[in-house]
Amino acid sequence: MKVKAATFDIGGVLYSDDAFKRAIFSALNQLTTVTQADFDQVYQDHLKAPNGSLRSKLCLSFLGSLDKKGELMKLANEKWLFNDADQYQDGKECLIKLKQMGLKIGIVANQPAAAAERLKQDNLFELIDFLGISAIVGIEKPDPGIFKLA
Repeated sequence: MKVKAATFDIGGVLYSDDAFKRAIFSALNQLTTVTQADFDQVYQDHLKAPNGSLRSKLCLSFLGSLDKKGELMKLANEKWLFNDADQYQDGKECLIKLKQMGLKIGIVANQPAAAAERLKQDNLFELIDFLGISAIVGIEKPDPGIFKLA
């Protein structure tokens, strides 16, 4: 069977997750007080057992319920911006090589709409055949719907 396409996440693959960490930590601290150590513990625990939504885990851990998840993410999305240091150059090189091999490239990522602009700024957007950014398509991972779209 010949591989015809590849899908990628954005955070942790093309860009560092530091942009999300900065944004969500700041947003949490607009709604309550969260220490860096407590935040890092929840974040690291999720990385060790990445089941479910990190966003939901952060809400439950620091806000006590999911009631303010929408508000939290609205605040985080306003701050969730990649900077030049966040881009992984080997990610860009990988996309270029796969496109040269004739593969279709898809993105399936829980990201704010601003991520699409950053992909354009960094000349990655033109390499992408399907852009499944949650804030744009209205579906978040792990919902199977975002994968069906891809």
